[in-house]
Amino acid sequence: MTVTAPLPVPREEIQSAEAAAPRGHRARLLFWPFALTFAVTSYDLTTPLLGRDELITWDVVTRDTGQILATLHNVDAVHGTYYLLMHLWVNLFGDSVISMRLPSIFAASAAASVVSLIGNRLFGSRAGILAGIFFALVPAVSRYAQEARSYAFVTLVAALATLLLLLVLDRPRSAWR
Repeated sequence: MTVTAPLPVPREEIQSAEAAAPRGHRARLLFWPFALTFAVTSYDLTTPLLGRDELITWDVVTRDTGQILATLHNVDAVHGTYYLLMHLWVNLFGDSVISMRLPSIFAASAAASVVSLIGNRLFGSRAGILAGIFFALVPAVSRYAQEARSYAFVTLVAALATLLLLLVLDRPRSAWR
């Protein structure tokens, strides 16, 4: 008796199943992983005070834009986009512990939704929902979602890049590619 690994579901079968699925299917696929990740990563958000790296974030984003750009010429250029986005965020919402960590929680939650879409694209809707739920329960996701650093945003961008790659591979000869 030979056991073989299951093959990914062909895209045509997924598309026909999606067409037959109720209209709220994609909304559930996006909402539940987002909501679970948000709930898990928001738990006990303020108990640890800002750590050393988070204090660096706080120090940089409370400077003016010119000072941030000058700093990026010498150190932490890899975090430049994050620092500029957080600078805008802090100007709008303040620099409390919750305010500093909330963007990472949103990024991790959005990444869970994208992971769910990837699972849906590759293996169907049940796999997509489970992928998003399992992503929410990974301890590293909670850790980096609760830090005022760029790690959750990097995870989100990597997930989006993977999803976009899969979409391009669905139509390799399209003009958009």
